[in-house]
Amino acid sequence: MQTFKEYPQYDATGLAQLVCDKEVTRKEILGAAINLAQVVNPKINAIINPLFKRAQQAADNLPQGAFSGVPFL
Repeated sequence: MQTFKEYPQYDATGLAQLVCDKEVTRKEILGAAINLAQVVNPKINAIINPLFKRAQQAADNLPQGAFSGVPFL
């Protein structure tokens, strides 16, 4: 899976702009979000039912919009 290592440096607006400008793909951002969630979640137990595979499947068919491609919980 491709990842976007600078992910933690951006807020949602910045990530959306990167996707819009085609500097990164939705899947790269999603990969970074999943990786970070897997590192942090064991410490805080915030994600009870991870749906990472579903998110990966849906990443290619998202509707266009201001925050299209920006992952959220």
